[in-house]
Amino acid sequence: MSKVFNTERTTPPEQFSIDWDDIYYDIKTQKAILVLGPGFLVQNDQTSKQLLYEELKNKPDNGILHFNPDNEIFLFESQYHKTKAQRFASMFYEKIQADPAILKCIAELPFPLVINTNPDVTLLAGYQNASKKPQFDYFTGRASKSPVELSKPDKDHPILYNLFGSSQPEALESIILDFEDMFTHLKALFENTKQVPDAFNTVLREADTYIFIGFRMEKLRTQLLMRYINTKTHDFDNRDKNYTAKSSFGDADSNLFQETV
Repeated sequence: MSKVFNTERTTPPEQFSIDWDDIYYDIKTQKAILVLGPGFLVQNDQTSKQLLYEELKNKPDNGILHFNPDNEIFLFESQYHKTKAQRFASMFYEKIQADPAILKCIAELPFPLVINTNPDVTLLAGYQNASKKPQFDYFTGRASKSPVELSKPDKDHPILYNLFGSSQPEALESIILDFEDMFTHLKALFENTKQVPDAFNTVLREADTYIFIGFRMEKLRTQLLMRYINTKTHDFDNRDKNYTAKSSFGDADSNLFQETV
C-alpha cells in the first residue's frame, strides 16, 4: 500500500506531504479503498461505543463491571450479561445514523471497497439511496457464520465489508464488546481464515491508496489494522509508508512508539 491518508490529521508532518493528484487518480481508477474508524460515528464528541455504554449503564442488571473509554472495551459480570448487552447493542446500532450528506458523498465516489470497523450497517442505506447495488459482508471469529459469495466489485457494485462484526440481529454474537471477543476476533483474522472472501482479499492486494476516516493513528488497534490490510507480498518496509506517516501525538509514549516502528 503506497499511500495512507487520515482525515483526522489536519496538519501533515514536515517530511510527509499529501499528493492530492495521486489520491484523485487512484479514486478515479478505483485503486483507492475507504476505511471508516470509530470516530466516523460521533455524536457530541462521543463515539458510538461510548454512546452505547452511556445507554447500557442505565439498564437494570446490566452486569457491567468496568468500561475502558480509551480502548472502548467492556468487562461484564458474566456471559449472560454480555449476551444481553449484544442484543441491546444490535438494537442500539439500528438507531445510530451517520450524516446523510457524508453518506451521499461516499456513495458517489467510485470506491470498490469500503471497510467499516464499526458494526453498524448505515452504509447500506446510503448506497442504496444513491441507486447503487452494494455487496455486504462481515467478518467474525465465530465459525458458525455462513460464507457469502462476493463478486468482483466495481463502482456500481462495491463491497461494503464490516471487518469487526455486524449489528444485524442474526449476527449479534459478532459484536465485539470485551477483551475475549477482541482476542478471538483478531486471532481468527490474522490467521486469515477462509471466512475472508477472495474478492475482498483481491481488492486489498490491488489497491494503491487507503483513505482513513475517524481513526486515532497512535492507537495500537489502528496500527494492527494497517498491518493487516498491508497485503503486499514483499517483506514489510516503511519506506513506502505502509503504516502511517509520523504525526505529532498527544503524549510522549505515542511519539516514542511511532519513532521506533
